[in-house]
Amino acid sequence: MESRLHRLVHELPKVDLHRHLEGSVRPGTLVQIARKNGISLPSYNSEELASMIAIKAPVSSLREFLKPFRLIQRCFCSGDAVRRVAYEAVEDAFKDNVRYLELGLVQLIWLVLMGFLLMRFLRAWSVE
Repeated sequence: MESRLHRLVHELPKVDLHRHLEGSVRPGTLVQIARKNGISLPSYNSEELASMIAIKAPVSSLREFLKPFRLIQRCFCSGDAVRRVAYEAVEDAFKDNVRYLELGLVQLIWLVLMGFLLMRFLRAWSVE
């Protein structure tokens, strides 16, 4: 039975200023994208996969923390896949009564950083 407080909190409009797209993937969507694109997963059962990608307790290292993200990022294999995940993330936030959402993609940060480093390397190389 849902408490009145729980209902009240759910009904309040919310702001989410830091949500990662990788952490917002529905396990069922992950399975469907993987099957469609021939991507191997440790399990194609949504419930088993959900327990593998959820971080429910403190972990001992950054490497351990990033394991689920690496698994999820394999399925960010096409524009259609990323669009679907993004659409569903916004849909899920809306169902949680989130009215303002800042959704980020960790991979994008790495791509920008790698592009920046590549440009610095090319500039340094061209000067020599």
